[in-house]
Amino acid sequence: ARLLDGAIVGVVRGRSEFGPRALGHRSLLALPTDRAMLDRLNRLKHRQWYRPVAPMIRREDAGRCFGALWDALDEDGNLVL
Repeated sequence: ARLLDGAIVGVVRGRSEFGPRALGHRSLLALPTDRAMLDRLNRLKHRQWYRPVAPMIRREDAGRCFGALWDALDEDGNLVL
């Protein structure tokens, strides 16, 4: 419900990491249908405007979201053309 209200939600799992290049164990969740959300996330993280964000979706919804691209991946996630 908080995401639908436009909130950005932090999720932390496992050991903590810190620093500008720390990876893993933490995520920011936000509503992807809000076009202004990328700007909000970049401001929050003090990032440049061109930095991408990575989507996280349920595996069973991937085909619906990514279509033919998803169908071209093998079981390990490698692109097979």
